[in-house]
Order: sequence, then C-alpha cells, then structure tokens
Amino acid sequence: MNRHRINAFFLSLVALIIVGIGAAKAQDGQPPAQIAGDWTIYAENVNQPGSSLKTVQLSQNGNIITGYFHGPHQHGKLQGWVNGNHVVFSTDTRDVLTFRGWVTGQGMSGLYGVHGQHAPWNAERTN
Repeated sequence: MNRHRINAFFLSLVALIIVGIGAAKAQDGQPPAQIAGDWTIYAENVNQPGSSLKTVQLSQNGNIITGYFHGPHQHGKLQGWVNGNHVVFSTDTRDVLTFRGWVTGQGMSGLYGVHGQHAPWNAERTN
C-alpha cells in the first residue's frame, strides 16, 4: 500500500469514528438496521454524466460493517458502521469511496464521495 492510500484510509477511518460518535448520541437506544447481505448500488457519476453500477457484500457484527466492494474500475474490502438507520462505509481501494446514507424499507440511499466530489446513490438487496 502506498503512502497516499494509507493516509486516505486513515483519514476516512477517523471521519467514520467522529461521525459515529455523533450519530450514536443522536440515536441512543435504537438498534442498528440489519444490512448484512449482497447489495447492488446505483450511483451517479461524480465527474461525468451518467451512473455506474457497483456491488457490495456486507457482513455485520452489531453496528460494525465489513465486506467487499466491486465497482467498474476497482474493487477491494470495505468497512464502516450502521447506527439505527444511518449507515457509513468506506472502501479500501485505490480511490477511497465513502458512502453515507439511510436504510429504508426499500433499501439504502444517500450521498457518496470521492476526491472531494459527491453524488447520490441508492442500493437494493440482491436476491
């Protein structure tokens, strides 16, 4: 792993921890949504018109999420958390993607970021 990738990974991890503490205080007593399983993500592109398809396989232990990410140009592990219906996870890939959003009855949705740019995403469980 090169130095830039390690720095980006640790910055993402620190951001997850800080946001997680704030979300935990805001949602005391609410159990985490159960999101383990396979998901298809439909994400708007951040740097050009159109959208792209991504998949994630999520494992969940309490409110901690781990898993695997596969996008059109890169793939790798991911980690994050779910607190109540709020979810955040980041990829451990060349270009770190951070997904933030909410779990609903229909799936998940929110904004994701890469290189300081943000775009909407939504996800559906894969049968």
